[in-house]
Amino acid sequence: MFAFKMIHYSVLSVFFLNFTLMENFATEPYTVQTVTGWVKKAQIIGTDVTGKPVTRAQFNAMQKEVARLKEENEILKIAAVLLGEHRK
Repeated sequence: MFAFKMIHYSVLSVFFLNFTLMENFATEPYTVQTVTGWVKKAQIIGTDVTGKPVTRAQFNAMQKEVARLKEENEILKIAAVLLGEHRK
């Protein structure tokens, strides 16, 4: 009985999700490129160390964060060298 309820709820949730999407498509001018972009961003491309799924959007955000941190680290290294020379 429990499995039937889960399937029943799944079917209902898919139905209402599709209904909501169709309602939005009727009122909003979404293009194929827009929807394709959403799908690509939501695509799961791997897992993190704890086993949680990582989407393409999250992965891209992490790559940007790593690049920013590397740049800040280089600036701090240069500042440390300059301050060390200034104190001599």
